[in-house]
Amino acid sequence: MSLRFAISEGFSGLRRAAAMTVVSIGTVAIVLLLLGSFALVVLNVESLFGSIRGQMELEVFLRDEVDSTAAVALGREILSLGGVANFKYVSKTEALRIFREEFGQDISKVLTFNPLPASLKIRLLDSALTASRVQAIVRQIRSLQGVEDIAYPRAVIETVENRARDVVWLSIAVGLLLLVASLFLVSNTVRLAMYSRRLMIRLLLLAGATRGFIRGPFLVEGFFQGFIGGVLGAVFLKVGIDAMTQHLVLGLQWGALVPLWFYGIVVAVGSLLGVVGSALSVRSYLRETTETQ
Repeated sequence: MSLRFAISEGFSGLRRAAAMTVVSIGTVAIVLLLLGSFALVVLNVESLFGSIRGQMELEVFLRDEVDSTAAVALGREILSLGGVANFKYVSKTEALRIFREEFGQDISKVLTFNPLPASLKIRLLDSALTASRVQAIVRQIRSLQGVEDIAYPRAVIETVENRARDVVWLSIAVGLLLLVASLFLVSNTVRLAMYSRRLMIRLLLLAGATRGFIRGPFLVEGFFQGFIGGVLGAVFLKVGIDAMTQHLVLGLQWGALVPLWFYGIVVAVGSLLGVVGSALSVRSYLRETTETQ
């Protein structure tokens, strides 16, 4: 197959079906704009969930007989369990001060003793912030000597994990739907172009032209439609992100959240959509044409 012939005939085909080409390019651009916007929202939601997870901690309450030296030793033992990032020892006196600051009440004036226990505040690694992993760590800590009780936001962890999973599945479903719609439109555009040149295709087949030779111009058309649609989609996305950054939508610097390679991926996905859509259409049309000969 001559590359020059494929490119020349491909661009000729685009000019002959200018209206459908514009529709196809516009459709790809809109689909990629929606996909990019949705991906940006998903990334920010995941970042928000990650921030919430990062603020979670376990509070291990200690028995009264555990002094500061034993508490630090216990903290180091907890660190060795795996999944634990760090720990902080909070003495009974420190716990009383924190209670006074948070609730504005001094229980030491009501009681003749300090009822608050000493504790270890445990921070977990990001990789361990799943409901099942946290519960496993909690069970291990409960079995250690000197531990009285453990408090942690179990319901919050499970809710965040479930919502994050919902977002992932929703993003996959919406992304696939948009990609299929784009593939369908690109494929139909190429199929119409092939139908308008059905006589030439039959003559080429009768003359012994290979399918690759016939397929070339239409793949060029699909690639061009997808590439231009990808470029337009990336431009529209960049303009929209800059506008949101300028107006501080949701108080976020959206531009800082999107690396340049993200726009490159948008263009690459558009080009791939064009080529795949064209290849599917050409394959189907040539098979039908061969069967009717």
